Amino acid sequence: MAEETIENPPIHLPAKEMMESSFLDYSLSVITDRALPDARDGLKPVHRRILYAMHDLGIMPGSAHKKSARVVGDVIGKYHPHGDTAAYGAAVRMAQEWAMRHPLIDGQGNFGSIDGDNAAAMRYTEMRLSKMGAKLFTDIGKNTVDFKDNFDGTEKEPSVLPLTYPNLWVNGSEGIAVGMATSIPPHNLAETANAFLAWLDHPEISTRELVEHMPGPDFPTGGILHGLDGYIQALDTGRGAIKLRSRWHTEDRSRGAKRLVITEIPYALNKSKLVEQIADLVKEKTVEGVADMRDESNKKGIRIVLDTKAGVEPDLVAIQLVALTNLEVSVSYNVMALVGQTPVQLGIRDVFEHFRAHRIEVIQRRTQYDLDRALDRLHILEGYLAALDRLDETIAAIRASQNTEDARAALIGLLGIDETQSQAILDLKLQRLTGMQIQDIRDEHDSLTAKVEDLRDILAKPERQVTLMRDELLNLCDQHATERSTEIDNSLSKVSAADLIPEEQVLLIGTQNGYIKRLPADAMNRQNRGTKGRSIIALDDDDLVTTFHTGNSHDYLLALTDSGQVHAVKVYDVPDTGMGNRGRHYRNIFEGLEGDVVAMLSAADLDSESASLVIFTANGLIKRTAIGRFSNATRKGGVQGISLSEDDRIICARISHDAATEEAVIVADNSKAIRFPLEEARAIGRTGQGVRGLKMKDGEKVIAGGIVRHDDLPHTALMVVTEKGLGKATPIADFRLQARAGQGVTAHAPNQRSGNMTAATLLFQGQDVVIFNASGGANRIAGDDVPRNGRATAGSSIIKNGSVRNAVAVPASPDADPSE
Repeated sequence: MAEETIENPPIHLPAKEMMESSFLDYSLSVITDRALPDARDGLKPVHRRILYAMHDLGIMPGSAHKKSARVVGDVIGKYHPHGDTAAYGAAVRMAQEWAMRHPLIDGQGNFGSIDGDNAAAMRYTEMRLSKMGAKLFTDIGKNTVDFKDNFDGTEKEPSVLPLTYPNLWVNGSEGIAVGMATSIPPHNLAETANAFLAWLDHPEISTRELVEHMPGPDFPTGGILHGLDGYIQALDTGRGAIKLRSRWHTEDRSRGAKRLVITEIPYALNKSKLVEQIADLVKEKTVEGVADMRDESNKKGIRIVLDTKAGVEPDLVAIQLVALTNLEVSVSYNVMALVGQTPVQLGIRDVFEHFRAHRIEVIQRRTQYDLDRALDRLHILEGYLAALDRLDETIAAIRASQNTEDARAALIGLLGIDETQSQAILDLKLQRLTGMQIQDIRDEHDSLTAKVEDLRDILAKPERQVTLMRDELLNLCDQHATERSTEIDNSLSKVSAADLIPEEQVLLIGTQNGYIKRLPADAMNRQNRGTKGRSIIALDDDDLVTTFHTGNSHDYLLALTDSGQVHAVKVYDVPDTGMGNRGRHYRNIFEGLEGDVVAMLSAADLDSESASLVIFTANGLIKRTAIGRFSNATRKGGVQGISLSEDDRIICARISHDAATEEAVIVADNSKAIRFPLEEARAIGRTGQGVRGLKMKDGEKVIAGGIVRHDDLPHTALMVVTEKGLGKATPIADFRLQARAGQGVTAHAPNQRSGNMTAATLLFQGQDVVIFNASGGANRIAGDDVPRNGRATAGSSIIKNGSVRNAVAVPASPDADPSE
């Protein structure tokens, strides 16, 4: 039996290939047909189709408004086969004065509000092209742009509009495609024109010079711009960000009280949500000093009023609101537009170049169209003149002809003209043969001849095309340019939450169970040595304090985990939870943190070229790495800072500012300490283990490490504290300088009363010391009160309550009363 054959077997595509192909088609459709504007006219297809439908319906600035439903019906029926809600929404936005720098549609009725209220249904509202919208279609009937078939081939629509000004930059655009987006703020028409013409005259013009003509975006809702470095970057690359702040002023009330009045808010911000946001902060007492708040906005403008309490400055309330609300926002530039059918990131020169090329093409095509029409008319006039020169013979030839065909042929033979000219002569009315009418024909011929020469000259000379482009742009500006609405104030500081937090020395405390808290360094008053100390952190029964650090509130806080990872946040990101409680868990502060935090320290910045992170381990290793290697430590999960062997752990970490002028000090629980030049620990990468700093016997461990500058040697002591609360300070100069990896020298002579040495710290001039015990208690002692003893002594009583776990030096407190 012969095998059955199948002539056309079915094609089976793997699901993966089918999904990839379908998604790619969908992505391209969204990018080219919906989300991104054309680089030439700055319009998305839906906007272009809405405006063209209105133009096609003849709804021009001088005509009556037509129902919006009529316009939307034409749009979705002829050009845009999508939902009527989306089409109407796009039309509404083009009519909103707070959304468009130059509205392209003149709406009549309820077109929404800046509070986010929706427009009335399209059956209730009416619209027509605004004067600016009508300018988009100048000369569209002169073959200035290409037309293409609509979605079903029954209509024609323009692929681009022949506009006179760079609408992409003037009105801006917003859109989200698949895998990309566009965000172009609006700009002032006159400033944009000046910048464009300056670039046209000098293509090599610098960005700074362009900024002199066009200093920043111009939003219809006003506001105040600052932080314009991102704007300059956006002009160059198409990407950047600026700050836009609300405008406010203060007014006097009765009895010396004042009020804060907000009159302009950032572009595209929902006013009612902003008012609600401010009201919540006032209600929750996050922003204090506000007695009353109300929204007095009306058709004349925005007016959000906050009555402040007596003695409260409204500007201080405003600065708080800037940091905590959208009273100030960041406005992004992502200038993505279609060039052909390809999405391209554009700088300002690219925007200008695409507009220039488009406008020159429009002028050329318009000129060619006018030339063709002029030549056609001139051709007819030349036929007229030929007939007028032999008028009697022409009339006789026509009278002698039996029909139109004979007359046409007779005129061609008599006058040497073509068929088109002969037909025009036959169509000529007898009234045109009066003397005055004949002169009009001769005058029209002379005028048209001059016009043809001028049009040919325009086509032949690019410089004349540029002059026309320039003149038409300036003429448009004369008619439609407006004053700048958005003020530029480069003197404004960049206000953020950080600006509301004072720079101060703080104490950071971490526990074994993963809790961290921040306190001002002077939150603890000094106490007499030998007292019980004071509880500053609440600990569970199974918890104990493991890490301590002091730093500036605006520094970066670096946290090292037991696995050697390094995480970074701003110190002020750690909440100040006050005395007594346990604070916040590490994982609420450091994103992606795993394991336990074993060391903390601060750095002024993570970009220093000379600073290093120095890590000390329990096995006596020291590792030095350039701080710049940790610039990504702020990201989720941090970065690796050291590789640890299974039997080793991190004891502490310090910041070195210049290893050539510093020395390292390492202290072990065997009562030995070593001091050596920090340069001997050469800088290595983040993943290294480090080098030997102190040689110890099995079972002995490092309890402290530190760095001292050469200039500080005469004023620095090594303070050691024993398990039973005895302590002393020994001048660091008493510890002779050794080579790295030595056994060190005696730092403490333990006895039965003192117990073993459990804590140590370098004590610099002008510092206090805080002693921590296992139960969470702490005792702050003036550095000058710590007894000075030699290396081979046990020390005196420092703290009595509980076994000592650690000691940390802090800046000296101004409070010198030891009785508190």
